[in-house]
Amino acid sequence: MLIRKLINMLLKTQKKSAFSLVELLISLIVISCISAAFAPLITKKFSTQIIGRGGDSISDITADCEKFGPNCNLCTSNFCLSCTGLNCADNEYKDNATCTCKKCNKEYGEHCIECNSDKCSTCADGYYLDEKNKCSACNNKYSNCLSCNKEECTSCINGYVIKNSNCEPFSCSGDNFIQVGNLCITKKNMGDADELAIPNGINIVNTGSTCNSSNSNFCCWKGNTTNTCDNENGGTYSGCNRTVCDYYAADYICKNYNYGGYTWRLATTSEMSGWINSSIDLKANGLQLCDSTSGKLSALCANINNCSGSSDGKCYPYHIWNATSNYYLMNGKWSQGNDSNLSAFSTRCVTEMQKSCEAKFGAECLTCDENKCLACDNNDGYVLKNGKCESTFCKGSDFMLIGNLCITRRNMGDSTTLKIPSGINIVNTYTNCSATSTNLCCWKGSTASNCDNANGGGYSGCGRTACSWYAADYICKNYNYGGYTWRLPTTSEMANWGAYSNNKGAKGLQLCGEYYNGSIAAQCDPIATYACRGSFNGACSVYDIWSSEAYPIGNDVYVYRLENDNWYTTYWKRSAAESARCVTEL
Repeated sequence: MLIRKLINMLLKTQKKSAFSLVELLISLIVISCISAAFAPLITKKFSTQIIGRGGDSISDITADCEKFGPNCNLCTSNFCLSCTGLNCADNEYKDNATCTCKKCNKEYGEHCIECNSDKCSTCADGYYLDEKNKCSACNNKYSNCLSCNKEECTSCINGYVIKNSNCEPFSCSGDNFIQVGNLCITKKNMGDADELAIPNGINIVNTGSTCNSSNSNFCCWKGNTTNTCDNENGGTYSGCNRTVCDYYAADYICKNYNYGGYTWRLATTSEMSGWINSSIDLKANGLQLCDSTSGKLSALCANINNCSGSSDGKCYPYHIWNATSNYYLMNGKWSQGNDSNLSAFSTRCVTEMQKSCEAKFGAECLTCDENKCLACDNNDGYVLKNGKCESTFCKGSDFMLIGNLCITRRNMGDSTTLKIPSGINIVNTYTNCSATSTNLCCWKGSTASNCDNANGGGYSGCGRTACSWYAADYICKNYNYGGYTWRLPTTSEMANWGAYSNNKGAKGLQLCGEYYNGSIAAQCDPIATYACRGSFNGACSVYDIWSSEAYPIGNDVYVYRLENDNWYTTYWKRSAAESARCVTEL
């Protein structure tokens, strides 16, 4: 039909303009090419958009598509059928129907940074794609996690390390670390344990092989680094096979080692001067140095001509590099050396435990680098600003900070701070209020049955204020606490709220749930006799939280619901009586 119309249009033009047969033939060839190119697209659009939506029909097709922009060359009144030459940025996707580029973070949530027309494909740092292809916070899935994927945490916040796929506190103890004063020291050579792995950038060769050591060719040797050795007083760490490195490699290794999120380095000479007291006769509980001769107070580890490419080709595991020279243990004595930087010595790294993020920038700083704080403790109401944590009003019993979003952690109307602004019809439960778009209704009183405070902190599930969507939307838009602009939350913002409530009591968002015994939150089943009269079906549903987003069919709105320990999205009539929580971006 489309081809016939185009042919007829050309024939009419030919009659008026006296096209030659050659020109007409060329036109028909062009039409055939266009038809072949757009056949799948046009067929799909006809079936899904033109015939089934908005009253469009085949006769509506036109090349006059300026309203869709310069890249749309075939359209109907409502849809672009052919969108070409449109280049979108990495954080956008091409919407063919409108022939425009749409932002990923607008369509799939603020933490989506790459996407296509169907789903989000990449999340911002600290977030991962969950089973629903939404960006969820790593810290919700794995406690104290800084980055992750769907299967595991890949890095932890400062002061934590990955063990058994979880983030556990780094305490500078165990087989590989010892704390002396405020200094944490590796008590085995770098490269001699999984936790003491040598970072990329080092040439690691087996003993007996050559590595030409220089200030630009970093060398380490692994294997037999001594010709006389034992484990008589070395605890779990024999003196026989200790990894040795040149100074340039040792310096690089410690500066690029970030275990526990800390900044590591070689020790200073003054810091190393007392190390013998933390090693001799202490076995596995000490620094486990090795001695070149006696082996009576520590493990024995003489040298061997096995580190080819170092200054003299020998390995010296009883020497340990520091920031400017080295120390060595001989005959039970700990002495400072002055040897070539190309010598093959042991490498131990240190970090200052007292210079944690808490010590540098305050207890509210969770992660940091040398110069600034990188993440703050939102639970205490702090936000990051110019590398420092600043306190906000968003804390206490009525507010909770998640990222930069401040959320009311009680329903609007359930505290003096969360007062409902004027303009709302507030009635007692069991009193009728006809909930319409012009009659804004909220119900106060007994809005739940089978209710409790088993895990609700200071906020029982028994008497939470319920409002229609019309009222909830008005309340949040007219609430100005802190001088901020408030609103109802989006569904993507609400997606993780369950994790911020379950089993957290007063420290969480204090949701309440339906159809269970309060195992993870307060319980708030609906009242069978319908206490919110005048609302849709007359029931109070305070286990539902209103969102700002309309459901695409009918006059419904998306809500999030806690039911049977599950937090999930559904939709409900705007005249229903549900919980109203407001949010603002700090």
